[in-house]
Amino acid sequence: MDEQAANLVFSLVEAELLDTLRSRKGTGLRSDLKAIVDKTSSVLGDIDTTKYPRLSMNIDSIDDYLDGPSMPSFTQLEHAFCVNNGITVPTTCLSVTKGVSKDPSVLSAHLTLPFVRAVTQHDLLLSRMRSGLSRAVEEYDNIIEDYKLNVALNPDSSEAWHHLGQAHSDLADELLLVPASEILSNRYDIAILQRSAVSCAVQAKQLLPSLVTSNLTSADSHGTSNDGDGDGDDGNGDDSLQKRIQKLHIRIYSFTACLLYRIALFALLSTLTKHLYSSSLDVDMVTRRIAVFETIYSLANQGKPDLAKQTLQTVLQTRSSNKLLSSFYKPDFEAPGKHYLYLEKYLGLYIETLVATSDIEGVQIILRKLKRCSGMFFDSSEMQLRIKSAETSTLNKMVHDLNCPRFVIDNLGKEHIVLQKALDEGSVVEEYSVTRHCRLNRTQFNCARDFARDNIAFCISFREHIDNIITTAEKENIESRKAVADDAATPETKDQVDTPLAVIKRTRQVLNQYLDTATRAMALFNVLLDKKKKHFDDAGTLSKLNDNLADLYILILSTYGQERLSILLHPHQSDDTAELASMCSRVMALVSSHLSPKDTGGLFWQHVLFDEANNESSQQYKLLDPLLEFNVNKLLDSVRDARALQPNPFVLNKPRSDVAQVLAQATTQPTTATSVEGELYSPQQPPAN
Repeated sequence: MDEQAANLVFSLVEAELLDTLRSRKGTGLRSDLKAIVDKTSSVLGDIDTTKYPRLSMNIDSIDDYLDGPSMPSFTQLEHAFCVNNGITVPTTCLSVTKGVSKDPSVLSAHLTLPFVRAVTQHDLLLSRMRSGLSRAVEEYDNIIEDYKLNVALNPDSSEAWHHLGQAHSDLADELLLVPASEILSNRYDIAILQRSAVSCAVQAKQLLPSLVTSNLTSADSHGTSNDGDGDGDDGNGDDSLQKRIQKLHIRIYSFTACLLYRIALFALLSTLTKHLYSSSLDVDMVTRRIAVFETIYSLANQGKPDLAKQTLQTVLQTRSSNKLLSSFYKPDFEAPGKHYLYLEKYLGLYIETLVATSDIEGVQIILRKLKRCSGMFFDSSEMQLRIKSAETSTLNKMVHDLNCPRFVIDNLGKEHIVLQKALDEGSVVEEYSVTRHCRLNRTQFNCARDFARDNIAFCISFREHIDNIITTAEKENIESRKAVADDAATPETKDQVDTPLAVIKRTRQVLNQYLDTATRAMALFNVLLDKKKKHFDDAGTLSKLNDNLADLYILILSTYGQERLSILLHPHQSDDTAELASMCSRVMALVSSHLSPKDTGGLFWQHVLFDEANNESSQQYKLLDPLLEFNVNKLLDSVRDARALQPNPFVLNKPRSDVAQVLAQATTQPTTATSVEGELYSPQQPPAN
């Protein structure tokens, strides 16, 4: 196939090619059309610009226009007459000549091939980039050169200028995908591309108003000058004028129709563009982008780290199944592409919110994702140090949130912990023991963990027992109220706030909170032990983990420990034996530190009513703290005194023989004295009935 044949074949499909490309439906060219384009390009090759001085001058003028130091003045370059389909271009726009198209030696295919080739390659590259298959910046150079040649051949085409600006904008967006360090070092090149895109958009905008401001004279002189001659009226008759108007309407319609698919013609750039005229890339200048930051920072600064974290989880897509951070969130108002310049800033703030919310799971997710990033978007080594430090800080905050026992410092500057409380003439005396930094080994950690596991299981069974009591009591209380309502002579009795049922409900609530804290302490204890294995070579991190483990160890023994259990101690130093032995001898009830004496008394009383009445052993539920048991016995006395004044809702109008028998025994039998720290405390005896 020679050049003339290739030019003829291309002219046959040129109209369909342009319609397909202008529709930009993302489907690409059909295989037959693409084969014709490839064959024609291989036969004709590129146009030799050296043979056409006017074309070379146009290319140089375009380069000077795009490389201007500031926003261009459109009267700087040589003005020449340009026309597109009979529509005059305003004199204020960049004007380069279209003399090449008038040269008969130039094949018509050469005038269209650069545009077809550039649009085809541009769409293909964008499609591959969206699929993550390609990120080759070099391919944009060829696309921009083809678009620039198309502008030089058709300098009065708004569409040509638009495509050239879009290519510059897409290349700038593509450069924003590289690591943030490279973005900051190449921000001058990015700004130049964005500024060139703005210049092209302004030039395209200057060409479009000509559709409205064109007059019939210019259209007639350049597009319909021969129509009047065919009618024999020299173009001055009414019929000739009507034909000119009709043809002008057709041309305007055909020209605007190709632009309808591009309604947002001037929104072709990202929101960064208008802020980059000074050749600098400043995040604070980007109004729409900074709006996202302002929302997140305002939430964080207002003491709402949870809301800030939720927003950042959407931004970073941390909950997605993708193990990488490459699917970085891009707002809809941005141009195509992903601006990873901001990824490091988002990550830094997200790490801070994770620490503030004690989200160790989120820290571990980000840490796993960062290990797979390989420094593609930022300095991964620096970010990994930040996230590891955040992990340690989060663990420390989680331990602190558990309200571990507070330490005191003696006269020698040694830290101690309050482990025991005793009664001394009605006041509580605290005993100090165990230094914080006593050396603990794995065996002691395992024993403390066994303590917590046993007590959690004990509390769960205790809570189930309380739930059964509440269910039975509420059922009987409802039936009792119905009986009272049916008996008009009996006044209605309302449950007060301090009734046994209300007390036991509060007990269940506190017990649930106790179990939640114990479960969190156990989970955190296991996490710290696991982290200690992984950081055995990091002295700084290991020291912090040991401090946290010591805090949790004391918390578990002092709060969840029971006297009936024992610990086999293997201290590293003999000096620690006495302190650890004293700590292990701590006697405390499971929920005594969380319940008020009134609530614990009510709990004990209801337990006596419903357990001993059914001949069930209550020793497993007996509260072991001597101070608590003294308060329970004291409260039982007041309950017995008030029994005659306020009916028991559990036996009201529906007496049960076993409960009545227990109440009778409780009012006649004396209460056993309780031993507290070697002394006997006899609660006040109940008055005789």
